[in-house]
Amino acid sequence: TAYVIVFEYGRDPYVFNASTGEQYSVRDSYIPLNSIGCVITPENIYANISKSDHPNRLNYDISKSADWRPLFGKQYPSPPIVSIQYGRDPYVFNASTGEQYSVRDSYIPLNSIGCVITPENIYANISKSDHPNRLNYDISKSADWRPLFGKQYPSPPIVSIQPESLQYTSADFDNAMKLQEKLDKHLRESFMRWRRRNRTFFNRHVIQSIRKMLPRLESAGKVQVNDLI
Repeated sequence: TAYVIVFEYGRDPYVFNASTGEQYSVRDSYIPLNSIGCVITPENIYANISKSDHPNRLNYDISKSADWRPLFGKQYPSPPIVSIQYGRDPYVFNASTGEQYSVRDSYIPLNSIGCVITPENIYANISKSDHPNRLNYDISKSADWRPLFGKQYPSPPIVSIQPESLQYTSADFDNAMKLQEKLDKHLRESFMRWRRRNRTFFNRHVIQSIRKMLPRLESAGKVQVNDLI
């Protein structure tokens, strides 16, 4: 099954199943995808080098996060990349804009196809033409497509470099309390510094109420009516 990760401004990335059209948020606990080893964008290929490869635990800010390593850069410029999904007729899918074009479309923006990558192999285009309209997409035809891996050079096994399970240790209570006190002191001093001409009062009752609300907000995302009184 081919899965495409779609990035849209203002929402979490989501996984798109190219076969069924189903969509899953990367934060969905029931997402059928268990591992993400790399992300392919129109500009580059980014390898996942974080401690986890599960979709729920990744930082998808690729340009700023240290969890992703670009494959192409100044020394190795990026070639043009396109996603081709197979159905009745193959079509080209732009992962950035969501636009799709049939390979038989005369106005397809793609002018050349040099290879096709499947989950099993990489097939080089050795036919007389490289234009999408003039290709035979039956990759079993040896006159048009040459596989990179075969009997002489078998495909290397694709395995995850991540550990099978992650070990999480409980947070140190004393350190957590020290951090809480530092944050509390920092916030108080900041408010007083910002309000130099006015006296700042801190309502202890409100502070205690908020401290009771926060654990429920973090666990269930809901506030009880009694919390607002």
